[in-house]
Amino acid sequence: MLIRSEIRENHIVLTVLEDILMDNSRDFHSEFEESMKTGNPEIISFFLGKVKFIDSSGIGIIIKVRNQVREKTES
Repeated sequence: MLIRSEIRENHIVLTVLEDILMDNSRDFHSEFEESMKTGNPEIISFFLGKVKFIDSSGIGIIIKVRNQVREKTES
């Protein structure tokens, strides 16, 4: 498990529990998709307090997730 999610009305807080790397970025995205099924957030926050390193794939997946939330809320 890479993410723990907490949903508060229109806000989802994703606590990232591990480094986000090329090796696990797909898992990160899958877990994000699963957490989005439980609500319809307009705001997304990442808590990265437990993360020590994010490689370029990790940054890319965070941007992808952000864009998905933005597209969903703008439609």
